Amino acid sequence: MINREKPNPGTNIKGIKMIKQKIILFYTLLLISTGYPQNTGNSRYLLSAAEVLKIMEVSKITYNIIDSSGLSQNAELSVLSDQNYIQKEEDGSTSILQYQLSDEGMSNFTLGENEFKSRSYSAAIHYYTKILTTDKNYYKAYSYIGDSYFANGNYDSAKYYFELAIEKNFIDYTPHWFLADTFNKIGDHDSAIKEMTIAHLLNRNHPDIFRGLKNFRNNWGKKWDDWEINPKCRNYEKDGKIYVESYIDWIGYDMADALWKYEPGFADGIIGKRYNDSLVYYQKEASCVMANINSNNMVEERIILGDNYFQEMIWYEIMIKKVPKLVFLLPRDFFNRIVDYVNKHH
Repeated sequence: MINREKPNPGTNIKGIKMIKQKIILFYTLLLISTGYPQNTGNSRYLLSAAEVLKIMEVSKITYNIIDSSGLSQNAELSVLSDQNYIQKEEDGSTSILQYQLSDEGMSNFTLGENEFKSRSYSAAIHYYTKILTTDKNYYKAYSYIGDSYFANGNYDSAKYYFELAIEKNFIDYTPHWFLADTFNKIGDHDSAIKEMTIAHLLNRNHPDIFRGLKNFRNNWGKKWDDWEINPKCRNYEKDGKIYVESYIDWIGYDMADALWKYEPGFADGIIGKRYNDSLVYYQKEASCVMANINSNNMVEERIILGDNYFQEMIWYEIMIKKVPKLVFLLPRDFFNRIVDYVNKHH
């Protein structure tokens, strides 16, 4: 059985804390500039490995390409363990509001948790419901009410409250996860897989959700194909020269990445002066993967450009893996295409 831990809602802040983080504005601009959908065939930043090499050959910069077969990539991935975000649509733009419970709401949450742990589910529901009298936008309370019904074996009521929580705030992974377990209990395996996939995308690196999704798939004849894009490479500047150090299968990715970071005018010419190589850009990642296709058989076998899921692949395999919050700003129709991509290619 999966351990489903409730996030800590936070303390000592009255009402809803409206925080429009700087990162949100930046990524809103990113999504506008990227566009949906993109036509990969007409994108000038999608270069072959040979084209990347040609740019390096005529560059004023000296690039040193090094085969380093022992190199590994061990990037630390972030998990949204305390996810208290609301997605807000206004004037055609999307923003994310972060919130925390008031003192009274936190008190009721704590009382509800104590009753839940004591298996006094009716009392737990009472206190979770009281949260909404002081914190009406704390939609996660509906998930906790549903979880109490779930624990008591009342799956119809549990399903109702999980779906209500999703209706109120789609980007919260919690009700999707709990609803998936509810569908599992009532034998609706297809719906369980779909909801667990959505929960997985909304908290891309959460190990328990990922494990649960793979277990659901493997148990019900839809075996999870466990592969990933995990570049084993690095590049850096030393004594005025650029060193491109890579495991042989990732040389194309590494060369393209080096162009974006170090080649004068390359990134600016594609994205403009906003570019900063410390941040994730779709254009950059798509460019690196495209340049690597000929040198990495694993990627080449799975990424069929004609299948029209190239963009979805970049977002799932790289973008939201590096920065999970990015998924909150994706248009719903494109988000659903990523769900389809995961089902078709994993």
